[in-house]
Amino acid sequence: RRPDWRHRRLPLHVAAAVRRPRRLPLLAVLDEAGRRTGRVSNLAAALEIVGSRWALLIVERLLDGPQRYGDLQRDLGVPTNILATRLRELEEAGVLIRLPLHHNARAYALTDRGLTLREPITALSLWGADTSPRENPGSASAD
Repeated sequence: RRPDWRHRRLPLHVAAAVRRPRRLPLLAVLDEAGRRTGRVSNLAAALEIVGSRWALLIVERLLDGPQRYGDLQRDLGVPTNILATRLRELEEAGVLIRLPLHHNARAYALTDRGLTLREPITALSLWGADTSPRENPGSASAD
């Protein structure tokens, strides 16, 4: 019996490895020709510290005062492994300090450097609160 042409096996096409362009670190500043310079952007330097996911939310929560690890995890809903990593990174950057409590519990508080983030966080909160729908200039109202 002759095999039906619709049921024969087709050769699998395996795509060649795609070479992605090399990404520059966040701190890289390029000149007009696209070459990397030794200069560091101030914004990029700040984002290197507090630009990670959950970092600013953690700092915002600590603006109210010292918080225990468990309270931060419960209130923010951040996974524990991410919370531990962000707290360690922020502590290494001098944004917060760890306060020892009894029974191996720990709490975290902002340093003076961390408290200087109050104004930028407030500004970002106000910017995020502006969620009113924008009027589409091309649409006609149904008045």
